[in-house]
Amino acid sequence: MVAIQASVLNYDDAIKKWLPAGGSKIQEMSKVQILHHVENNTFRVVGRKLQDHDVVINCAIIPGLKYNFTSDTFHQWRDHINQKLYGLNFLNLEDAVTFGTVMSRVLEVINSYRTQAQSNLNRPSMAYTEQGSVTVARQTVNGSTTSVVQDNMEMRMDNFDPRRPIQQENSVNNSAYCSMSGAGKTVSQGTLVSSPSKPTAPMPPSVPVSYTHLDVYKRQIM
Repeated sequence: MVAIQASVLNYDDAIKKWLPAGGSKIQEMSKVQILHHVENNTFRVVGRKLQDHDVVINCAIIPGLKYNFTSDTFHQWRDHINQKLYGLNFLNLEDAVTFGTVMSRVLEVINSYRTQAQSNLNRPSMAYTEQGSVTVARQTVNGSTTSVVQDNMEMRMDNFDPRRPIQQENSVNNSAYCSMSGAGKTVSQGTLVSSPSKPTAPMPPSVPVSYTHLDVYKRQIM
């Protein structure tokens, strides 16, 4: 992606000074590159000395890395994996601008990957299962699952065909749903409840027929 020449330094916390990387007593020029692994889609800063090709820096560029433009020709950042503070002392301003621009673009890319991954993780996932008269929706957010019960009665009443005989509906999970078929059943606000049966008047007792009266009636009309 980019290759420049710079001297690589490490910061020594004990003596509070910048020292040449690789154990050298003087600053030596190194070829510093930003490499992109296409298959793994990862980025890395690799530096080798120009004289003996010893590796003086091998640092993965990870999300959250803080790259500081300390001066026009000196940049620094902390490698949290290896617990090192790296510094690059560039030969000229042009190399510093080129390297810093590419590093900034790489950080934008990998930070966008992390933001997208967090967004996908926080997105709720819904799983629907129908159980008789209700639909149970299980919503999962950050590993926590919540069940939401949705009444299907309103949808079923919308699709009700009066020409078709109503089938009996069994209750689900001891709910208040009752059978729609049969006498004395009413629908109230999407819930089936039983209405009390109206009392019926008793039938009057049958009157005994007197054959004597019938004979008298026959003689009168004759």
